[in-house]
Amino acid sequence: MLSSPFGGFSPDPTIEGVYGMIVAQARSPAFYRDYQVPDTVSGRFDMIVLHLVLTLRWFRQAQPQPPATMPALGQQIFDRFCRDMDHNFREMGIGDLAVPKEMKRVAEAFYGRAGVYEVALDADDRTALEAAVARNVFGVEAVSLAPGGSPPIWTKPRGGWPRNRPRRAKSYSPTRRACRITRRGRNHE
Repeated sequence: MLSSPFGGFSPDPTIEGVYGMIVAQARSPAFYRDYQVPDTVSGRFDMIVLHLVLTLRWFRQAQPQPPATMPALGQQIFDRFCRDMDHNFREMGIGDLAVPKEMKRVAEAFYGRAGVYEVALDADDRTALEAAVARNVFGVEAVSLAPGGSPPIWTKPRGGWPRNRPRRAKSYSPTRRACRITRRGRNHE
């Protein structure tokens, strides 16, 4: 493992691999195509949080007497999640002074969702878990399961149904923007 000459962060390949698998699973196209998870920043965040909670829960319950390193492994994965969120905020252009405020919101969102998911999973309450996922991921309130164990019936989303389906953001091309500005005559040298 390489380390920085300045004593900085040196990634653990195990943690990087596990976190990479969590993100890869959360970004699986089937969630966005087949299950209609919104392909937005918040939709992706909620899917990562859901998979992270399930993974950390699995680590805790993998063995009746987990080794002493198991809690440390879970903490390291959570720390990697926090570094990833911090990095993403900075890539999105959020300023250095605003990142801590955004990270506080991420922590509140993570612990709130994790608490609701854990309570539902501990109680083996499928309806509560479906309601939590519906509320957090889809922004809708779930009605009870139909008889016979069929899929949940979704009610109207909070704030009403959108008139149009959310569209994917167009990719940003600095070159395209520069050409457009030049054609309009604003980019004179």
